[in-house]
Amino acid sequence: MRKPPAITFLSPLLLTALSVFLLRERVAPVAWLAVAAGFAGVLIIVRPGGAVFSPAALLPLATAFCFATYQLMTRQLAGVDSSVATLFYGALVGTALVSLPLPFYWHPPATLAHGLLLVALGILGASATSS
Repeated sequence: MRKPPAITFLSPLLLTALSVFLLRERVAPVAWLAVAAGFAGVLIIVRPGGAVFSPAALLPLATAFCFATYQLMTRQLAGVDSSVATLFYGALVGTALVSLPLPFYWHPPATLAHGLLLVALGILGASATSS
């Protein structure tokens, strides 16, 4: 299994920074020091400025930003919707977005066993999210 790029570890740091602007939360100076130390740690791991940087390096950064935004929206909706509704709508939007390229890349299961495994995967996934 591949490890996520170190840039994705910026997500909690972005979450802290964005919560000030979007949720109007106050962040203690000590927390800002922790954010700065975390950012320095990510920079040490990533080693920016070398030949490593390419436009593809922006994808993990976009992942971190999207995850931080998702967490902020979940926190904002915590007092409005139930946790099951928030989980359902998040899964629904995610499924719809991931399904957009499906017609271009889908190949039917090669064997009956593969088809049954897909059905089992769907049943297990659906039963895991029910309360």
